[in-house]
Amino acid sequence: MEAAQLTLDVSGVIRPIQKAVVCPVCAERPKESILPCGHSFCQECISRDLVEDVFTCPECATQVSLPKTGVSGLTRNIYSLEAFHSLQGLKATLSAEAAQLKDVSSFVAVNPPPLLMPEQPGPFPCHNCALRDARLHCRECGACYCRHCSDEVHAIPVFRAHVLTPITFGEPCAAHPSRATSHYCHTCMDPATGAGTLMCQECVAQHTGHTVHTAIQASASMRRSMVERAGGLGEVVSQLKADAQQLSEAVSTNTSTQASLEAEINAHFDDLASLVADHRRGQLASLRLQTAEVLAPYHAALQRVSSHEGSAVSALAE
Repeated sequence: MEAAQLTLDVSGVIRPIQKAVVCPVCAERPKESILPCGHSFCQECISRDLVEDVFTCPECATQVSLPKTGVSGLTRNIYSLEAFHSLQGLKATLSAEAAQLKDVSSFVAVNPPPLLMPEQPGPFPCHNCALRDARLHCRECGACYCRHCSDEVHAIPVFRAHVLTPITFGEPCAAHPSRATSHYCHTCMDPATGAGTLMCQECVAQHTGHTVHTAIQASASMRRSMVERAGGLGEVVSQLKADAQQLSEAVSTNTSTQASLEAEINAHFDDLASLVADHRRGQLASLRLQTAEVLAPYHAALQRVSSHEGSAVSALAE
C-alpha cells in the first residue's frame, strides 16, 4: 500500500464524520448550537455574523432572532459535541495507524530491497571498468556496476527500464571481525532489542541445536512478517472507516430527530399560545360587555340627577 493511498484512506475515514459534526463556516469548531431551521454552527461564528441580534443561516438564508440570553440561549447540539470529541480521538488513532502503515509500506514498496552479499567481506570492483567499487546491481544485465558505469550503460534507451538495486554487505562478525556475517540465530535473542544474533559461517558450529538461518532467509522471513503486518493494519483502517461511517450516520440521524422534535414542540406551543390569546381576547370582551350592562342603569340615573339638578338651579335663579 503506497503512502498516497494511506492519506486517502485516512481522509476517507475522517471526512464524513467531520462534515457531520464540525461547523461548516470555520471548519474548526464543533456544531454547538442548533437554529430553528435545523442547521447547526459553532457559537463563535454565530456571534461574529450577528446583525442587531439577528443571524442569517448560511445554509438556507433563514433569519433567526436570538433569545434574550443571546447565543448561549440557543439549543445545544449535544450529539455533535459528543461526536466532535470522539472525532479528536479517532484522528489521533488513525494518524498513529497511518504512520505505522507508511513505515511498513516504505519497507515493502515496489522498489526492490538492496542486494545483500553476506559472504562478501567488503567492496569489490565494478564488473565493467574494474576501477571503482561496485555500488549497483542490475538484475537484467546480471552485473554489478559503479555508479558512473551504471549511468553510461543505462543511458542507452533499450536499457533504461532495467531494475537497479543498491549493494550492501554483511556486517563484520563480532567474534571474527575479518569475516562478514552470513547467518542469523533466532534462539540467541537480545533481551533489550528482541533481535537475534548475526554471525559468520565459522560461528554456526557453536549454535548447534539453535534455530539458525542464512541472513538472506532471515531477511525474507522478516519481510513476509512486515507484509502480513501491513495487511493487518489495513484491516484496522477499514474497520475504523466502517465505525466512522456508522457514527456519522448516527450523528446525522440524532441531529435530524432533534430538529424534528424541536419543530414539533415549537408548533405545539405556538398553537397553545394562539388558543390562550384567543381565550384571553374572548374573556376581556365578555368582561367589557358585562361591565357595560351593569353600569347602564347607573349612567341613566346619573343623567336624570343631572337633569333635575339643572332644573333646580334654574328655579332658584328665577
